[in-house]
Amino acid sequence: MTGRHDDGSRAFRVPAVGATNRKESIMSKPSHRAYLVETLPEGSDRKPRWIEVGVIWPHKQGQGFDLVIPVGMAVSGRIVCVPPKDEGTSQE
Repeated sequence: MTGRHDDGSRAFRVPAVGATNRKESIMSKPSHRAYLVETLPEGSDRKPRWIEVGVIWPHKQGQGFDLVIPVGMAVSGRIVCVPPKDEGTSQE
């Protein structure tokens, strides 16, 4: 499922990798969110846009992560992964 943040960027609700039912996927929240950070020309006075492109879950074994990017999303450039903030706040 996708939605939109206040700034128009996409917000994702992706089921947890390996989830076997709806209850399990809802209870397993991602540890981080992945954002594509816009590259600005040198000397620009604008802040770069952060566009949410996916979510991240840690491996159960403790080493490594799964980055889940929805089908059809083309991503290239700098990707920043940060812990999620409270709903309703933007990342920057």
